[in-house]
Amino acid sequence: MKGLIKLVCAAFLMACFFTGCEKVSYDEYGCFIEADQALKAAKKNNQELMVMIIMPGDDDYSTFFVENVLKSDEFKSEILPNYAVLNMDFSQASFQKTVVDTNSDKASQKAAEKYSQTVQNNTKLASRLNASFTPCIYLLSADEYYLSEISENTGFSFEDISYKTFKSYMDDIADDVENLKGYINAAKKSSGQEKIKAIDNLYENTPVIYRPILSSYIDQMVKLDSKDENGLLSKYLFAQADAKATEAYMNNDILSASNTYAEVCKNEMLSNSHKQQAYYMAAYILLMHNSTDYSTALSYLNSSIQADPESESVELIQNVADYLETLMAAQSEPAGAE
Repeated sequence: MKGLIKLVCAAFLMACFFTGCEKVSYDEYGCFIEADQALKAAKKNNQELMVMIIMPGDDDYSTFFVENVLKSDEFKSEILPNYAVLNMDFSQASFQKTVVDTNSDKASQKAAEKYSQTVQNNTKLASRLNASFTPCIYLLSADEYYLSEISENTGFSFEDISYKTFKSYMDDIADDVENLKGYINAAKKSSGQEKIKAIDNLYENTPVIYRPILSSYIDQMVKLDSKDENGLLSKYLFAQADAKATEAYMNNDILSASNTYAEVCKNEMLSNSHKQQAYYMAAYILLMHNSTDYSTALSYLNSSIQADPESESVELIQNVADYLETLMAAQSEPAGAE
């Protein structure tokens, strides 16, 4: 056995020699600064991932959080050992680390390039979480599924924050976090009809905005209920399109995001209600991002109305279509025409 251990250690050292062992990067508070490293640590140690999105120095609440929570002894002794903590600093001071003078030495330039890559990778995760303001703290499972959000959006106040108020809020949401972890565990370990039920429970108990993160389970549901024996196929066909469109949107591929919604409407198993939603989203994405392809957007809106003409949403959709027709008519008038 000792010989085997020595052999394994030798192989490991040899691999490090030729490929280079990855150096883990921590900030001054003991948190990971690179998303990939934090995710690996969460998986390795089967810990929850705590993602902090802050801009200290640029917004007061982020500064309060750093001063009163991150710097506290309790954070170091109670949070850091029990979570894979990722601190994503998007402040101007942080971005300055990506900029170096052209006359800087190679070491400084290399450090700036490395930090720039870190910011890019962290930005991708922030986009997946749909982060739109700071400060915001997320709890994710070791498998990167949503567990909770701590922000003003969920009723948490950073104005008079202390470690005590932060920990108290975490204690308050502990039951909800455990419930979601239970749904995740059931979805992972179950099979057959039980798996279908478990995934649907997980999906329904995940806030709408974070459901695209469940894309792997959504894909499984499309296969598991491919004959619609559980009446869930349309729901997950739409969810699948929504997840794919969201990914395209995050990559700034607006046309692909719109097309994804339009394409799913060709599936005969999609219900009229979901078809209406999908066509509307296809148009909405184009219009909200300054697309000049008004004819395509109008076509999607009309198709949305036709998909489910008796729904309560038709009036709203028709109003958007009427406005768009007015806009198109105005643009087609000759210059100077009255």
